[in-house]
Amino acid sequence: MESTKSKENKSKKENKKGKETKESKSKMKKKTKKSKKDKKSKVDKKDKERKTKSELEDPNEAMFLNKKIKLLEEQLKDKTNNFNNNNLNNNNLDNNLYNINNFNISLKNSIHILNYHKNWILFLSILNDGRLISGSADNSIIIYNKITYQTDLMIEEHKDSVNCIIQLSSGILATCSKDKTIKLFNIKRNNYNIIQTLNDHTDWIYKIIEIENKYLVSCSNDESIIFYLR
Repeated sequence: MESTKSKENKSKKENKKGKETKESKSKMKKKTKKSKKDKKSKVDKKDKERKTKSELEDPNEAMFLNKKIKLLEEQLKDKTNNFNNNNLNNNNLDNNLYNINNFNISLKNSIHILNYHKNWILFLSILNDGRLISGSADNSIIIYNKITYQTDLMIEEHKDSVNCIIQLSSGILATCSKDKTIKLFNIKRNNYNIIQTLNDHTDWIYKIIEIENKYLVSCSNDESIIFYLR
């Protein structure tokens, strides 16, 4: 018969062995889980690489890109041909002739050079009778003969630059200036007379327009827009 002490020792050894077995099983399980997780991540990574590679090697996408490149090349070729067809040679501009909307504009010869103003020309327009009119920083307005382009009429009533000129539906000429005034003129072929001077703005007047053949409207550097009822 075994003694009580030897039985106790045997029991302790068996308990210890059981614990070691449990710990080793637990460790094995953890290793197995980690191994599975690592394998799964590797598989996912490979799948992603395969997808990316397949996307890059997608024949449909490659065809689309090739078509797009060809289209761009054709467009560039057309633009180059159009440019060349315009006979633009930077080394010999004097011999070039451009055709723009039925207007023949030669770079070699000018038809008319009008230099009657003595300072910057700030405004240019056409009157109802077809004559050219200009306003300048020399404070003057000039109306030109439409055949000879000589001066038909010069108006020097403003005290500063003339910024805008319009002919109203009634035929009256309206002008605005850096002198803070709007002037209304009755013009004939070779003479004029002042009808009215409007001085409601407190700073430069940049622009005047007519609305509905009824209102004269002005805008100014004084941050205001004024409507005048004719």
